[in-house]
Amino acid sequence: MTHSLEPIDLRAVHRLPLFPLSDEVHFPHTELRLHVVDSEYCTLVQDLFLRRGREAHVGMVLLRPGYRGSRVHPPVFADGTAARVLEVEEDTDGVHVVVHGETRFHVEKETGSPPCREALVRWVDEPSLSETDPEIQSLRRELLETTTVLAGELGEGFRLHDHLMELEADLPFEAVVNHMAANVDVGPLRKLQLLRDAVPERALRLLTILRHRCQVLDVLRPYRHLEPASARN
Repeated sequence: MTHSLEPIDLRAVHRLPLFPLSDEVHFPHTELRLHVVDSEYCTLVQDLFLRRGREAHVGMVLLRPGYRGSRVHPPVFADGTAARVLEVEEDTDGVHVVVHGETRFHVEKETGSPPCREALVRWVDEPSLSETDPEIQSLRRELLETTTVLAGELGEGFRLHDHLMELEADLPFEAVVNHMAANVDVGPLRKLQLLRDAVPERALRLLTILRHRCQVLDVLRPYRHLEPASARN
């Protein structure tokens, strides 16, 4: 299932409810599954699930690390992804939620007061990409080839291992890049940097990360037979 916002007006400021994430970064064209237990956010996602159009979107943002305190609204990073709530299933201690990322945004100013949390945001423009561009095709090929090599070397210990079939399907380049960025095994701050990049730069940064993994494996390969089998991944 795919969704899209109406044409982006970069000059406009939009009001968007915020959903802070402690250790996840959400990307456009990807789905994120959450188990929500906070009553405020349970109510928010259930309400958004019943809405339509732009009013049905929530801003997924990353909490800043190292926060300690009693403030109701701990600080978040300003870059995030506007997402549509696709599924909500009640549980004994909250709700299970599936959200679909649609477009990046930048927080201009938070405006909500407890218990609500919302902000004025601007959508981030995405460069126009051509699937037939030789550079885009080359990037796609190198990303998939490097991912395949790592999956063969590391097996299920490599987070992208289980996503290879999906990545090799006939997906748009941006969807491939964002799916890889969402699932590559790096920390949330590194993923946030990926989110801040435009798609071509995001692809190049991903390729650098994956190539570095290959280089490390090449260095360690003569010694890998010394590891216990359970530790090789």
